[in-house]
Amino acid sequence: FNMKIQIDGKSFSVYVNDHLENSFKTRGGELQKMVSYTKADPQQLWMVERMTATNVCFDEVPKLDLSLTQEPKKIEAASEFNSSDLNPMITSDGSTIFFTRVVDGYNKAMQCLKQEDGSWSKAKQLPNPVNMKKHNVSIASPGVDGSSFYVTGYRYEYGSHPRIEGVSKTRLTEKGYGDFTSFSIDAYENEGKTRSYYLSADQEFLILAIEGNVTYGQKDIYVSFLRSDPKDGNYYSHPLNLGSVINTSANEVFGFLAADNATLYFSSSGHHGYGDNDFFMTKRLDDSWTNWSDPINMGPIINSTGWDGHFSTDATGQMALISTKRKGDVSSEIYQVSLLEETMP
Repeated sequence: FNMKIQIDGKSFSVYVNDHLENSFKTRGGELQKMVSYTKADPQQLWMVERMTATNVCFDEVPKLDLSLTQEPKKIEAASEFNSSDLNPMITSDGSTIFFTRVVDGYNKAMQCLKQEDGSWSKAKQLPNPVNMKKHNVSIASPGVDGSSFYVTGYRYEYGSHPRIEGVSKTRLTEKGYGDFTSFSIDAYENEGKTRSYYLSADQEFLILAIEGNVTYGQKDIYVSFLRSDPKDGNYYSHPLNLGSVINTSANEVFGFLAADNATLYFSSSGHHGYGDNDFFMTKRLDDSWTNWSDPINMGPIINSTGWDGHFSTDATGQMALISTKRKGDVSSEIYQVSLLEETMP
């Protein structure tokens, strides 16, 4: 197709195939009209500053046949009206769900415990030192049974260290959560204001979504490897970009590595999808960590027309937790969905 921008004085028009348009709809989303324009120089010339696109796709969306996939079911115990519930993870033994909730403007770590009847207890905030006043918390790993708990950031007594980036571990004792043990990330760089981490089940691999020094666009997905130094102890290596098969010129975020350490789920606004960010799955083909299978869209039942952000599985890979804003939701909520064999690790 041909898109033309016609500028006339202080206004502009968008033409698609010589037809005046306010927007241009595609199978995968909507290419919206230019959202801002500025004077480029003293001659009063105007230029487009930026435009927006949402999963623009002119071909069929590649996906598995997921017609038998069940509709995601909201976990009511982990949902609260008009409050964003994000980043759900379940412990390896299936006993505890951890997630974050925006409380008074800050992300706080929450948990739901499995009851004898299989239901989930009402969500409760974790105590200090996990949650601290005027401090955001982001979960990196819930551990095997919740007794060891990992958060993003290099923690010290008063919060995250302002000049060191990493992940931090605390253990649950009879007196509550103990002091943090922190692991730095070597030669860490992030041009963006936010980041997300996920620590593999064996803690060997740290999956990051950042705008690093090697990037294909906005946020990309990287991996860091656990290393040991005789003097400084354990740390994570300089982040390695996972490559252009996964990463696009748009945002790839919230990477989750399944228990097989080979199946990666992530959220993307760059690959062809059904709305805003969609969930995708890819498999690592060798030990280089840059050779991956073509990402597969998880399908229109799991993916909504809105924002689909966080995806994680239990240890068996048969069940997934997702954070998504679906029809009728005021904000992002936690859902549970059963996976087919084709989408399991």
